[in-house]
Amino acid sequence: MRGWWYLFHKAFTPIECSELIAYAQTHKPVQATIGHGGKSEVHSMRSSTVRWLDASDPNIIRLTLRLKKIFLEANTKMFGVDYHDFYELQFTEYPSSTGGHYDWHEDNCWKPAPEKFNMWDRKLSLVVQLSAPDSYSGGKLEFERDPLGAGQFCNQGDVIVFPSINRHRVTPVTAGMRYSLVTWAVGPRWK
Repeated sequence: MRGWWYLFHKAFTPIECSELIAYAQTHKPVQATIGHGGKSEVHSMRSSTVRWLDASDPNIIRLTLRLKKIFLEANTKMFGVDYHDFYELQFTEYPSSTGGHYDWHEDNCWKPAPEKFNMWDRKLSLVVQLSAPDSYSGGKLEFERDPLGAGQFCNQGDVIVFPSINRHRVTPVTAGMRYSLVTWAVGPRWK
């Protein structure tokens, strides 16, 4: 592992971000939960709403192809992990009215639930910053390893890729609404 994150500065335009927000909001909102591998629960460590998008949805195929290219570049230049693809996209809304946040966590589940054994792990996580920086306060993505510097991953359209084992959080949103799009490249279980 040569690094803990890889940044694409303004990979999407403000218009593309606005169009994606509008499209995602046509999908059913659900309260965000924690956990995966067959188990999930509402927990105080996370306050947000999510809307799930299918990566094979023909309406977002151009987005899916761009994200595949971003994963490939980040993995080739920085990480070199064995991954297959991604299948779902999580559109997340962090409202200031509820102090939207997500405390320290990793995106990979090391112990699969016995009732739903999964041969795949999340290898790389990808986040697209959809909100303009002046539309909200707080809501900063932070990493435990290799913290982001001032002015990094704060622009609308920025994309960051990082190993799913890198602990991270989103600090509480104190004003406005923060929108992001998240997905995970999965591959054979970590050995």
